[in-house]
Amino acid sequence: DVVDKLKARGIRAHVDNSTDRFPKKIRTASKQKVPFVLIAGGEDAEANAVSFRYRDGSQDNGIPVDEAIDRIVTAVEERQQV
Repeated sequence: DVVDKLKARGIRAHVDNSTDRFPKKIRTASKQKVPFVLIAGGEDAEANAVSFRYRDGSQDNGIPVDEAIDRIVTAVEERQQV
């Protein structure tokens, strides 16, 4: 599970299990100024990958889970603005 891997690396993580539709979940995270939103749709889950959505609205698709976790940990450690 991606959240467990993030927490093991010292990163706060949360799964949005609400019944809201997908665009609403993204908008809610954006309004809360969540720096990284990881999206794991059906194709992503099959490929053991995620899609990144950044605060500025840009998105990277099909990033392997381990690479995604490394990106987040590096950004936090280096205090990068995303």
